[in-house]
Amino acid sequence: LGYMYSLGLGVPKDLDVAYRFFKDAAAQDDPLGHNGLGFIFFQGTGTTIRQDLTMAFEHFNRSAHRGNADGMFNLASVYLTGSGTEQSFQKATQWYTQALDRGHTPAAYALAVMHLNGIGTVRNCKLAVDLLKRVCERGSWVTEKLREAQELHKQNRPDAAAWRFLSLAEAGHEVAQMNAAQLFDSGQSSLLVNSSQPVAHALQEQRDGRFLGRAFAQRHYELSAEQGNAFSELRLGDYAYYGWGLRYSDQVAEEDFESNDTWQLSAQETDLDLSLAHYRRTATMRISGEW
Repeated sequence: LGYMYSLGLGVPKDLDVAYRFFKDAAAQDDPLGHNGLGFIFFQGTGTTIRQDLTMAFEHFNRSAHRGNADGMFNLASVYLTGSGTEQSFQKATQWYTQALDRGHTPAAYALAVMHLNGIGTVRNCKLAVDLLKRVCERGSWVTEKLREAQELHKQNRPDAAAWRFLSLAEAGHEVAQMNAAQLFDSGQSSLLVNSSQPVAHALQEQRDGRFLGRAFAQRHYELSAEQGNAFSELRLGDYAYYGWGLRYSDQVAEEDFESNDTWQLSAQETDLDLSLAHYRRTATMRISGEW
């Protein structure tokens, strides 16, 4: 109710009424209530509550320490600007990162700008681009395509769902790459399997009936893992352990590579060293929530 009155959602905007609801919630140590009070004190109501940046900082701090992503973002912002507290770019970076780990989109953008300009951290253009990519992927067009794919999957139309995921996967969307891989991996979708091609006939003679599906899944797991997806990295470890998927053939003569022939692929055999390398990379990965 506090947020509805503070933003005018379905009711006339009234910060004084919002303040009372936020105050009641904060009295019960609710993190959303503390964040709301921080918002009220940060700008004031214009009538009964005057702007108090110190109180805003205190409530943002309480909200952040109780696990609220919006509170973390707001706390980082006041550290960044030095509003109500001593300015600290380092603490701003830390709290923006905490919010990012909980899927907070504005925190991703703020961190991208900081890394791009070297504010509070070492300048890192590659990381900045990665964060900006995440922000773009939260746009309405991408979100709508993901929803369509998920609805199609719920309707037991895996090939149609795979097609939607592939349209995003080819554009570099990490989650779509992983979802497409899972559909091919599990055998739910055979969208890319064309049995009329000679190579398909040859591969289908393998003892594993899902060989083709796993081959396509492997490629999308690889694309997703390159972007830091821990599940995909883990699954690649499974592929190496069980001998699933494909690998570049090391039996091709050197002169064949210099000719017009294409690179040759063969069935991947069990490779414990490669599997262990994937598992170790998975263990070191940092997982950001709800992307």
